[in-house]
Amino acid sequence: MRRNLLNSLKCIYCDSSNLNLKTKDKDEILEGEILCKKCKKKYVIKEGVLVVLNNANTKEYGHWDEMYKARDDKKEIVWMENAFRDRKALEEYYAITHFLKNSRFNNSLEIGSGLGKYSFVLKKLGYVKEIVMVDISLPSLLITKKIFENFGFNCNLVLADAGNLPFKDKAFDLSFSGGLIEHFVGKKQEGIFFEHCRVAKDVLIQVPTGSFAYWLRRILLTIIKFGWPFGFEKPVGVKRIKELYSLNKYKLTGVYYHDFLTALIFMFSLKFKFLSKFVKKSFISRIFTSDLLIYGSS
Repeated sequence: MRRNLLNSLKCIYCDSSNLNLKTKDKDEILEGEILCKKCKKKYVIKEGVLVVLNNANTKEYGHWDEMYKARDDKKEIVWMENAFRDRKALEEYYAITHFLKNSRFNNSLEIGSGLGKYSFVLKKLGYVKEIVMVDISLPSLLITKKIFENFGFNCNLVLADAGNLPFKDKAFDLSFSGGLIEHFVGKKQEGIFFEHCRVAKDVLIQVPTGSFAYWLRRILLTIIKFGWPFGFEKPVGVKRIKELYSLNKYKLTGVYYHDFLTALIFMFSLKFKFLSKFVKKSFISRIFTSDLLIYGSS
């Protein structure tokens, strides 16, 4: 955790931003604690990760810990080194960059960050200066820390509930998630989307949609992995996303897509370099749409 993150934080219990950081570290903080001067609650900084959990049901989300414990951080780093050989191919694969190519943000928040690859892309390509990532899984954040350190990037990592974020209103220029809100329905989903909008001026969401390509990928992965590895997941349609933006009085500014075909060619291009020139969307790509990307602003 970096010391300047303190300026964006608030207490999740009393909403106070009157917080006191206690640590012997200087700028990059590995161990320490943050005390709320109003309600006296303490938040621990563990191995560089700020731990902020308010009655989170760890049993409900335990499968994410198990999944990330099985991941090899060295293999993840090698994958990312290979993936960044061709900027254009990378931008086609990470469709999130479609809306951001002409933008430069001072800071961003990725909610449900997993291994932080979306944030890494935005940092590497120069779209964002300061990166903050939140996840419910400590193992995922610890691997993320190793990945960013390997490439010489600073970042802020927070273990927290996506439905109760420890940040001030509009603390960020951009909040985004790729593969988060489809794991929730109803009021819980609305609460997480509300937090997206509360903490940032611009909000970008990537979600799986119930298309042929999505179900094909899901069936194939279920067969290969002997079960669906990502827990409960319900595809989200554009109508529902528009409704969530409307509930928060955010203006919808763009809709885009991620597709199975482009992703497949990109993955093969990591082994066969000549394929990288074919990693681009065409009219055929839309047939293989698997995810929707929706951008909104306050």
